[in-house]
Amino acid sequence: MLSLAKFQSQKLTCIEKIHSRHIIHQDLKPDNLLIGVGHGSHQVHIIDFGLSKLYRDPQTNIHIGYHDGLPLIGTARFASINAQMGIELSRRDDIESLVYILIYFLCGSLPWQDLNFKGKKRQAEVHKKKLTTTIDALCASLPIEFALCVQYARSLKFTERPDYQYLHDLFSNLRRQSPIDNSEFLAFGALTNSCASAPPPPPPTGSNSTEADILHVYQKSQVVEGIKRCILFIPMIICIYLC
Repeated sequence: MLSLAKFQSQKLTCIEKIHSRHIIHQDLKPDNLLIGVGHGSHQVHIIDFGLSKLYRDPQTNIHIGYHDGLPLIGTARFASINAQMGIELSRRDDIESLVYILIYFLCGSLPWQDLNFKGKKRQAEVHKKKLTTTIDALCASLPIEFALCVQYARSLKFTERPDYQYLHDLFSNLRRQSPIDNSEFLAFGALTNSCASAPPPPPPTGSNSTEADILHVYQKSQVVEGIKRCILFIPMIICIYLC
């Protein structure tokens, strides 16, 4: 069983390993996160490195320079505020995107998600909504660890190495204190559309809901689209396997 805390911990471990190889992903979103099945059901995989780049020289460890006035890279809904401001991306932006993904999984949506605009106008409105939504409002119905994580990601400097252990500790603390039923976490498709509404519904109906039942729901709601992307973009897929 993959609990909420373990899911977030594995995402962090994956991105830490990617960063250790001098790479930033730049397009972290639910479509690019997969969970294995069967014996690999405890493994998180990050895929689709088509927009990834080196953030430092592998030989000298010299960080890339700061630039602004750049076009948006990634997906507006999960992109960092800096990305939408046209600022060169670095490790901090991957961390911010990871937190948005987890909030999305738990709440079913983000405050800037359902805006009736298209193209550049939509990007501008998403950016505006993201700037005007306070961290307290974004994480209002969630444990304090989420607000701390968003605040930390946004406070990082351009070249600063994230304190991955601090982030792991935040969610380890959440695992000990949160009332969230971790056994229901994989049923992403059954999540409600608002954090302020009732808790997520129970696993699939049955006298004894099994891990296979929960994985089946998850596969139908999330994994199928991810697998399609894998098939289409095999040359640029990198999967990180955790023991």
